[in-house]
Amino acid sequence: MTPYTVQFPENRSGLLYRTDHVNLLPRAHQHDELELNVVFSGTLTYAVGSSRYDLQEGSCLWLFPSQPHMIIAASSQVQMLVAVFKKDLIEQLDLSSWAGELARSTVSQVSCRTLSPENLERIRELYEQIIGGPQAAVYADSGLRWLLVSAWKAYGEAEDASSTGMHAALIRALQLMRAHPDYSTDRLAELIHISRSHLSRLFHEQTGTCLQDYRNRIRLERFFVLYERERNCLHAALDAGFGSYAQFYRVCKKNLGLSPRTYIQQHYGDSRNT
Repeated sequence: MTPYTVQFPENRSGLLYRTDHVNLLPRAHQHDELELNVVFSGTLTYAVGSSRYDLQEGSCLWLFPSQPHMIIAASSQVQMLVAVFKKDLIEQLDLSSWAGELARSTVSQVSCRTLSPENLERIRELYEQIIGGPQAAVYADSGLRWLLVSAWKAYGEAEDASSTGMHAALIRALQLMRAHPDYSTDRLAELIHISRSHLSRLFHEQTGTCLQDYRNRIRLERFFVLYERERNCLHAALDAGFGSYAQFYRVCKKNLGLSPRTYIQQHYGDSRNT
């Protein structure tokens, strides 16, 4: 698997952001850096290797360089912290005595636990201090180091989260759908060498959603990429694969809880061509 290249801010030893709209990853990927995910609200489902992890408020997931991962489902109101730490930042810390695992390049076991409400709030407050303080740019790397230490300490006090094994056919189906979102269920089943009914049942059992809903979520994400360029709601919806504006409207309302016009006005400040 070709490593994914993370784009870091200039002269920074890591990347830190908070998101309220999670994009489904196009395919399983891995990168050379340690990644931290902390869920503040909402739910999402990660596939890490051949296992599935259902994350919710308080979930803390560490992803190591050797672990291919992808988001396969997410609620419309997810809020989560994502931090990626360069190797040199980790090497600056003496982790051997209490957190040597963080410095490893290969880890066989997935590290996912549920933080206590108190520790979750501490991580939330720390994030706000790092990105919102008057000297945020000056102390960015110091803040990342403190976040790394604090999150690992909170993780050590937390309970393990459960995982579910994922069928190899499902993993292949997810990859094909991301690469070819217009493939029919029959075509997917043919390529994976299982029956249509088995694929539909397996998909729902292991992702919690049906094939059509997942396909529409991919189209919705494609819409926003196209809208950034076109700034025309109808054209972007049709080019994203929706059969009509009415279908696009229903999918948008179901996944985002808002009409296309309202969502675009709130997130883009743009009322033209909506």
